[in-house]
Amino acid sequence: LSAATLQERGFQYLSSDNLGLAELHFLAALQKDPETTAVYAGLGDTFRKERKWDQANQAYQRVLKKEPDNLRALLGLGKLYREQGQVNRALPYLLKARKANPNNPEVLTELAITSDATGDDAFGETLFQQVVAMKPESAAALNNLGFHYLLVGRYVNAVTTFRRATDLAPENKLIQCNLATAVALDGNERTALSLFTKNLGSAAAYNNVGYLLMVGGHDQKAAAALQRALDLDPRFDARAKSNLDRLQGTSAAPLP
Repeated sequence: LSAATLQERGFQYLSSDNLGLAELHFLAALQKDPETTAVYAGLGDTFRKERKWDQANQAYQRVLKKEPDNLRALLGLGKLYREQGQVNRALPYLLKARKANPNNPEVLTELAITSDATGDDAFGETLFQQVVAMKPESAAALNNLGFHYLLVGRYVNAVTTFRRATDLAPENKLIQCNLATAVALDGNERTALSLFTKNLGSAAAYNNVGYLLMVGGHDQKAAAALQRALDLDPRFDARAKSNLDRLQGTSAAPLP
């Protein structure tokens, strides 16, 4: 196979998260053409997804030596450092990627997520809103904005935004559960319980609502919900029982 064919197949495998075959094809492509920056960038993404941090970093840096504004490498390094919890090291790469690609939704979203992680909520919100304005029919963009509101404690805004997202993607269970979480934190546990039950089943619903009530300091309601989860399904013993024990002062940490 030619280097170009191997590269093409490597990206196909990468897009389907078949990382072993992606790595194999990228490495084979480099044996035939060791100077192709696109292959190194793809290899960097593959290593990053495999959590081979040092190898991913080396691949990305090799790309940037030749192409300082290479989007895949800049974005990849931003993700790599954020995924390792080094958000301040991620920012320069993401800001450079944004400067070169100011209207790229993926860059703006990653920069927004990283900004939230650094505590710059205002900048993160601006970026999330920018992506929604660019892609008003994207349930994913609305979900990201809703999750931002959830993280900063603006539950009314979160509920409104998640509802917009569910209108666009009514079968998306992740968004439905995010909506349920926001509704519960906004003080409407009955509606939250209904949403969680629809998507996860009754036992998981009571466990989730119980946990959220516990986080909100509603210990009596939380204990009742967690006990109900145990009554409905003993398989929830590990999570619900641990949370119950915590409420009773016998466990050190909750399980979500």
